Amino acid sequence: MQPASDRLDDLLTPIRDRLVLVKDGDGRVYSPELGVDQIGRWDWRRAYMIFVTEPTTWTVEGRAIPETASIGLEAGWNLIPYWPTVSMPVSEALASLGSSLVLVKDLEGRLYFPEYDIYTLQILEPGRGYKVYVSRAATLTYPASGSGKRSPAVASVEDGAAVLSSVLILEGLPEGGRVQVRTTSGEVVGEGVVRAGRVAVVVRGDEPLTEVREGAEVGETLTLWWMSENETRPLKVRRVVDVLGGRELSAALQFTPDQVWAVEAEGLPLEFAVQAPYPNPVVERATISYQLPEAAEVRLEMFDVLGRRVATLVDEHQEAGIHRVVIDARDLAGGTYFYRLQAGAHRATGQMVVIR
Repeated sequence: MQPASDRLDDLLTPIRDRLVLVKDGDGRVYSPELGVDQIGRWDWRRAYMIFVTEPTTWTVEGRAIPETASIGLEAGWNLIPYWPTVSMPVSEALASLGSSLVLVKDLEGRLYFPEYDIYTLQILEPGRGYKVYVSRAATLTYPASGSGKRSPAVASVEDGAAVLSSVLILEGLPEGGRVQVRTTSGEVVGEGVVRAGRVAVVVRGDEPLTEVREGAEVGETLTLWWMSENETRPLKVRRVVDVLGGRELSAALQFTPDQVWAVEAEGLPLEFAVQAPYPNPVVERATISYQLPEAAEVRLEMFDVLGRRVATLVDEHQEAGIHRVVIDARDLAGGTYFYRLQAGAHRATGQMVVIR
């Protein structure tokens, strides 16, 4: 909404006793404690990062934003407010961006990244801000209505979110393990679970204007570690690619905020394993993956609760290694579905829940 007063001094009065600082997408800061005000007035077309000393609910009063209002985005990263009063799937809410949309990230590090089939962020929520990366300048106009339920215009401000962060993606890893990102001093600044042979780790960075160290400092060297029930070992990095910049980097990782790195590391021995659809429950898309210790004829099918086959996802000969299948659930009715995988002598079954 458009607040009754756009002066930060007035707008933030209700939470001033818990407020540390406010930061916009360009790095400008407002902090009464530090005596700094580089922002001045609140622009309702922009989003802001608010640092507080404890979890805080902040209620803002003002006029409703016109449904036809739009936000101009520059090529690259943009910090946007989500002002509709209903929750919407990411693809629906940001449909006006078309093919320019590359990546969406929330402040907890959840991702909507179609190029890599990563959909840990599926829904945009009222009162929250999101980082959006577009390949070219674009105009964002939210749909007039969505499929979700109405929510009050109340913002939940949390401490400890991954406000300054980057994303590190590794592929070709065995199921059931985790990857940690550490500084050279051993501090853990990110961790992710391997799903579908892939892990997307949100690497937290440190906000230099706060007293608490939240993560890695800019330029700090990072190391990767493989963790399972039986072992912990360093991962040897072979190659690092700047996904958004489209260039290869040094294999020596150093923290920089708002980056996406695709990393190739030494693989580990494979056994037959199936990773259940993720995310599950699913709204739009989920990924199911499996790893084959040897080449085999593979058939992967989906069934409804009455045992009727609703889809044959795979029916072919496949080589040993990790395989990944994206399930498009947008045309499925809400409910429970079952999958059955046959790969040579190996078999596995499981279920997936579709939410509507």
